[in-house]
Amino acid sequence: MLTNYTTWQIERAVTASLVELGLFSDKQIIAYAHWLLNHGYYDDDLLDIIDNDPLYPFPSSKQTSFRDARRKLGFPTVSSG
Repeated sequence: MLTNYTTWQIERAVTASLVELGLFSDKQIIAYAHWLLNHGYYDDDLLDIIDNDPLYPFPSSKQTSFRDARRKLGFPTVSSG
């Protein structure tokens, strides 16, 4: 049941699902990266998403970069199996 999970756990699962399904646009990813950074969830990949920092040229897409950041921040891994 969803009542067994915190709001943050549910948000992480939903966000991970949206990213895996390709339903997060680059604009939404940038906004969410800002939100995470503003709430203390620091990761170099999040800064790369926001700044397009040449020090972090890979991964090349915001989707891939956000997947890496959320993995490092402890977001769940979503799979079809």
